[in-house]
Amino acid sequence: EYKSYLSYPRTMSEISELDQTLGILYISCILIGCPFNILSFIYFKQKRLCLATSLYRIISINDCVICFMGGIIIPTMVSGSRKALIFGFHPVCSFWIHVFQVCGQLTF
Repeated sequence: EYKSYLSYPRTMSEISELDQTLGILYISCILIGCPFNILSFIYFKQKRLCLATSLYRIISINDCVICFMGGIIIPTMVSGSRKALIFGFHPVCSFWIHVFQVCGQLTF
């Protein structure tokens, strides 16, 4: 039987496999993205202050915050269930949404 990986997952096991794969991908992005963004911030902090270096500092901090914000959803994705965990708590969910929207807008 041919199974297309581009079609929408139909069973909970397929959804769980997809969630776990995305969780592992997020972990690798955090392990790579955060250290390099911190290194780039340190590099531009040592440079002479001008508009360009200030923008690069803001961009590197913003990218690091985005990496950490994505890390919040990893326990839900890797757990194999669709339980809300920390997103079941309304203040955390509201805070996460607002910070993620602001960071997304700062990226552009």
